[in-house]
Amino acid sequence: LSKIIMRHKSEHGFTLIELVVAIGIFAILRLGVIGLMASVFSTATKQGNSIANADQTRRLSNQIMQELRNAVTASNGAHPIATANAQELTFYSNVDGGTDVERVRYYLSAGQLRRGIVKQSGNPVGYTGTETSRVVQNDVANGATPLFYYYDENFDDSTDTALVQPVNIAVVTYIKLNISVYKKTSSTSSTSFTVDSGSALRSLKSNLGD
Repeated sequence: LSKIIMRHKSEHGFTLIELVVAIGIFAILRLGVIGLMASVFSTATKQGNSIANADQTRRLSNQIMQELRNAVTASNGAHPIATANAQELTFYSNVDGGTDVERVRYYLSAGQLRRGIVKQSGNPVGYTGTETSRVVQNDVANGATPLFYYYDENFDDSTDTALVQPVNIAVVTYIKLNISVYKKTSSTSSTSFTVDSGSALRSLKSNLGD
């Protein structure tokens, strides 16, 4: 008789309660796996964005140094450097591949590094036209820390003693860029990375290496 009863039970399969419990366990496991995958993908995306941001900052730094290296006397005869402030630098350089020399300005504004360009115009030549400005780096973390440092012909990398503001542009031959950028690995992240670079101005250097 007991064998008959057991066979009868097995033929009926799972009970309703067993099915509900099994479905609940499966749902919990499924949610756990989905949550884990979402966390992994989110972390990977944030890390990828952080790496991409660092690469973009390094490329920007190289661009600025190249433009500075090729800074020249303006088409109206002005000194290659127009302003040399802690968070604003204006100089003259051919940056568009043409034949004219542009006035280039890099400056911080509300946590953004912006690049402004004024093309030469008029006769006699001047730089009185409207400046075209665009953001070249977001999430700048410098705050009140200088973005640019200026050095004269006595620059020695071992001592790294920058000129004191206000800087006399007539003695500047070497400029350093020190830009810090938030990593933005999360919406509340306050950690940052820093890119340092420097360049001598070929048209002004005397005893400096290239």
